[in-house]
Amino acid sequence: MLGLRPKPRQEEGHSPSSWISFPVFQTFTKTGGLNSYIFSVNYRRLSGIGLAVTLVAVGACFLLAQLFEDHGQRSHKTVSVADRDAFLVRGRQVALACIGCHDLSPRRHPSRNGPPLWGIIDQPAGRYPGFAYSGEFLAIVGQNCLVWTEGALSRFLTHPRALHPDTLMKHSSVGNPRERRDLLLYLLTLTDGKAAASAGASTPSRSPAPTANVPGEAEASLEGNQADLMEIGIHEAEKCRACHDLTDRQRNLVGPHLWGVVGRTAGWVNGYCYSVPFLQKTGQKLVWDEQSLYLFLAAPKTFIPGTKMLFDGIPKAEYRVGLINYLRSLKPQRSLP
Repeated sequence: MLGLRPKPRQEEGHSPSSWISFPVFQTFTKTGGLNSYIFSVNYRRLSGIGLAVTLVAVGACFLLAQLFEDHGQRSHKTVSVADRDAFLVRGRQVALACIGCHDLSPRRHPSRNGPPLWGIIDQPAGRYPGFAYSGEFLAIVGQNCLVWTEGALSRFLTHPRALHPDTLMKHSSVGNPRERRDLLLYLLTLTDGKAAASAGASTPSRSPAPTANVPGEAEASLEGNQADLMEIGIHEAEKCRACHDLTDRQRNLVGPHLWGVVGRTAGWVNGYCYSVPFLQKTGQKLVWDEQSLYLFLAAPKTFIPGTKMLFDGIPKAEYRVGLINYLRSLKPQRSLP
């Protein structure tokens, strides 16, 4: 008909009244790509936001965990004198629960139920002479080379059975962080200012003989000249230097230092991680006197089965006597008046 304009043909998938009718979006509209594009953009944004929130939350949890874990061992270093005295009073009250099984006095008497706690801070776990630790406990602390630092004690007091599930410790835990802090602060005061325990305070004192006290089969060797025996000992000691420090620097190398070893309780050197068989064999009852050293040096792996010591031993009796005499000289010299 005249005067009538035909309607413009509408392309498939195109709406003139829609903003999506622009050519740049036509391909997206036909294939559904625009919706996919918008979804992918939003998904990436949401994923990034979620990742950021997760990282912030994890970081905050880690910082809070560190703060609460170290609260008991660090808070006492920043408190006033008045607060410190209050902490000590409260810590002494918390420590009353320990007295039934542990000696908290300078006498350091081990009871049947527990080792003494005098000087326990920074001491190796399971090493106190005279107390019969269980084999299970020695295996646990030996594998982890556990030292009773403030942090380790705080974790142990929180959950004792997390370290040793079969512990005979009657006191279940000190779950209150404030009580743990006060108790640790009080335990820090239980010291005479000397490393008496690590130096073997409970080890009986000995007056060394002119020569090593060894079994009868080596008596003939003792008749030799002292100078000759010392020379032999110096020569044999070179075999020890590969793994042990023989100086007064007292460094722990592959093995524990040997300064002052004669008369020392076996397995009692701070900072050295003894093997589990060694701890179980010695049981804190073995003292490295001349007799035990003589037997040990003959065949270390026979004397302590399972020891990690690689040295096969010194079969000749005279050489062992010479080495023991030299080891006896590794101690502070008395100054002349």
